[in-house]
Amino acid sequence: MLRAIGTLAIGEAGQSIRTSLLVRGLQMLAGLVVLVALGFALAALYIVLAARFDPVVANLIIAGGLCALALLILAAAAFIRSRPRKPSPAAATALALAPVAASALASKPGLRAAALGGILLLGAAVGRQLGR
Repeated sequence: MLRAIGTLAIGEAGQSIRTSLLVRGLQMLAGLVVLVALGFALAALYIVLAARFDPVVANLIIAGGLCALALLILAAAAFIRSRPRKPSPAAATALALAPVAASALASKPGLRAAALGGILLLGAAVGRQLGR
């Protein structure tokens, strides 16, 4: 029975990882599509500005706007990085108890598969908590 529980836990962890990878892949694809759309928007902006100003001035306006945007993003990143991070009590407890649980369960030969599955699920839970 414990072997079946361990196998089920490992299967659930694998399914969770596959779903997570699929979601991250789709998010990356959406990000790529947004980058292409922004490229077309910049091309359209260049055409509008080139009709009104000299093409060199139009390029300088776009470059200056993009530099200003990059500086704003860097300032936001520096602000977020400087804030103190609140430790998650659930993650701290899980990290403290993981070695004890692993050694207690792994010492019994029949419980190794269950221990591995439990540790994988615990790692997934801690990773999900830390990722928020």
